[in-house]
Amino acid sequence: MWKRLRTNLGYRILSLLLALGLWMFVLEERNPTMENIFTVPVEVVNLPSDLVIADKPANVRIRVEGREAIIKDLAPRDFKAYLDLSGTQRGTVQENVIIRLPEGVNLLSVSPGQISITVDRVAERQMPVTVTYRGRQVSGFRPLEPVLKPSQVLVSGPQGLLDQLTLVWVEVNLDGLRGNYLEHLPVRVAADAEGAVQREWIKVTPQMVEVFIPVVRDLPEKILPVRVNLAGEPAEGYRVQRVIFDPEEMRVFGPADELDNITELQTASVDISGATADVSRQVDVLVPPKITIGHPRPIRVLVQIAKGPEGQTGQ
Repeated sequence: MWKRLRTNLGYRILSLLLALGLWMFVLEERNPTMENIFTVPVEVVNLPSDLVIADKPANVRIRVEGREAIIKDLAPRDFKAYLDLSGTQRGTVQENVIIRLPEGVNLLSVSPGQISITVDRVAERQMPVTVTYRGRQVSGFRPLEPVLKPSQVLVSGPQGLLDQLTLVWVEVNLDGLRGNYLEHLPVRVAADAEGAVQREWIKVTPQMVEVFIPVVRDLPEKILPVRVNLAGEPAEGYRVQRVIFDPEEMRVFGPADELDNITELQTASVDISGATADVSRQVDVLVPPKITIGHPRPIRVLVQIAKGPEGQTGQ
């Protein structure tokens, strides 16, 4: 039997090769090898926690090949392009782009194969928020000084970019504004007074601030002192040491004859009856008829209480 097999061995091998070739031919016809090009965003991995990227890595174009049944269903999200920044130091570095491929796909080329990026130290900076305006102010109305909460934000990011920042602002639209303005607005940053584009890799905390702008009719104005009304007396053996409040003066608007009759503004009463410790309250300012004030929100009042003879010191 072995002798018979040996006699036909060449024919058997030839038949096997022919069958294998035929199978590969059919496979190639039904599921041929094809190429495709994808644009893939570049990520950064393993960056030390005390460093940050000062410029955004570019996308790369990758050329791959594989069976048509695989390639035709792929999208850029099926690939991963990244830079491994383990052990990177501050400065400009040139890194190879690493590509992670789906199974059954071969990488033919990457363009660019290397990317230059700037690595910088993480820094923080406290900056005041400025209000800028757009639109046309309505005739006969006037916006007053804006009040921001908070008035400053924490800006963090690469040290080099923070050193360039000159402006942190919110933008208010004055079109059609006939009453008080209250909005939460996004904070923007720029490297110069003309800039309007938020820089990449800069983080602002908080990202939104509350902006209140009193809007009044364009009437005569006057600045008046504010007087806090206290009601009651502290506990026996205690006295009012000091009354602290802000603002101590307010701008008011109204007809000239009405303004002539007003010499001060008073607050609602702050009850200190039986107090043995400091009293803190938010109180409204009492506004006479036909008069508008430029700070219509409640004001914070702190009445300091101290031990001692009855009576009180001035405000």
